[in-house]
Amino acid sequence: MPSRPLPAPLRACAGLAVAIALTACVPDAPGPVPTPPATAPAPPSDIARPTVAPGTDTAPPDDAGDPANASGGADDWRTQAWPADRDAILAEPVFDPALDAHDPVLADARRALALAGSGRPLGTITGAWKVRSLQFDGRGGAYGYPWFDARIERRDGALTFAKTNGSQRRQGRLLPIDRNTLAFLGSQSVNDDSSPGYSRGWPSPPDGRIESDSAGRLVRTGDDELLMVLDVDGTRFELYQLRR
Repeated sequence: MPSRPLPAPLRACAGLAVAIALTACVPDAPGPVPTPPATAPAPPSDIARPTVAPGTDTAPPDDAGDPANASGGADDWRTQAWPADRDAILAEPVFDPALDAHDPVLADARRALALAGSGRPLGTITGAWKVRSLQFDGRGGAYGYPWFDARIERRDGALTFAKTNGSQRRQGRLLPIDRNTLAFLGSQSVNDDSSPGYSRGWPSPPDGRIESDSAGRLVRTGDDELLMVLDVDGTRFELYQLRR
């Protein structure tokens, strides 16, 4: 049986329904493509990188004969010396105006003291030496003595000096003042008498320095020459010239 056409209002509603259905089936238009985030920098590594130390030009330590290698506080010369000797160790001798200007002992002493200010590094000084004494008595007298034997060596870690023959002898410790200068703290003795040693270093020291105490300084004056300036008291003093 033939179908009957829908009334106009129903046809309108049907068309609207079809349109809505078709619209629902159409996919949405693509939205804007988001821009990817910029690549973040890699976080710093938490592994420590070794620091390359710059090269060094420091020279290797000098040998045991170098007084600069002496230990610290125990070798502080000022604490070891009697107060009366502290200034004398660094004092400059004064030549008595009464001395004969042509005296060869005076001439030798002047030359030696002039070289003492050269600032030569001490370097290695241990070993055997020859020593000569120049004595000035502060009353216009100057006395030069022949060459005798001496030795600088390390004993129990301490640097020591000893004049080992002749009637007048000295021995004691050498303590660093600076790289170019050593302080001498020792004692004098005669012939083969035992040396009492510097009295402030005795187990039970006296109240002050004693007559046999001797103090001074040692410097280099040449490639094979040293000078000790001893017991300076104005125009009264003694010099030891050392050679090898």
